[in-house]
Amino acid sequence: DILYCLLTGKIIEKYPDRKRALVYGAMPNGIPLHIVCDLNQRGVLVIATCYIPDNRQWKKSQRRKRRSKRNVQRNTRRLIE
Repeated sequence: DILYCLLTGKIIEKYPDRKRALVYGAMPNGIPLHIVCDLNQRGVLVIATCYIPDNRQWKKSQRRKRRSKRNVQRNTRRLIE
């Protein structure tokens, strides 16, 4: 499934300072998948992690939802406590 998503998916976020990208793809059964890929010093693609995106954080599994100021404050309070 991961290889299929890499071959048929698309890059939705790039992190050039880390030589990293986030790839979105749909598995053959239709379930979306995010794959975080790094490019090592030899130019070899390394899969750092993959996960099924959370609908609360992503629009159509491809774009991040904006976080409301209220949610940011609530999450910050949880970290402090």
